[in-house]
Amino acid sequence: MDELKLDSSKKRPRNVRNNNPGNIKDFGIPWEGKAKGNDPGGDVASGAFEIFQTPEYGVRALARDIKTKGKRGLKTIQDILPVYAPNGKENNTEAYIRSVESQTGIGRDTPLTYSDEQMLSLIRAMTRHEGGKESLDYFNDSIILSGIRMEKK
Repeated sequence: MDELKLDSSKKRPRNVRNNNPGNIKDFGIPWEGKAKGNDPGGDVASGAFEIFQTPEYGVRALARDIKTKGKRGLKTIQDILPVYAPNGKENNTEAYIRSVESQTGIGRDTPLTYSDEQMLSLIRAMTRHEGGKESLDYFNDSIILSGIRMEKK
């Protein structure tokens, strides 16, 4: 098993602390690269968040989740984000859609192609929305692209 690489500083965004750029919730999916345990949501979120062994595994999981939603017929930002981040105490889904649309230049109702370039842009925007601009220092383009490549294997 790979060495677990976590930034456990509570001052860092949750997605950075957990190597989980999209703050994927723990629904019992046996993700490749999943670390033991999870991060409880606490006062901010209901449910627990996945923890991954490396940032690349976290990106891989996010890329896989996006593509799986596409296979289920959710093919646009407007289709995916209400399922990925439903409105509630922790999400303003419309703000999330606007944020991703603005950062990527992909229209909310434009079908995704899942090209590496588009996935990089989409994952970068979701990472920033989930953890703020600081999280992109950790989940840089090289790590995101590596995770995208891992998802294809």
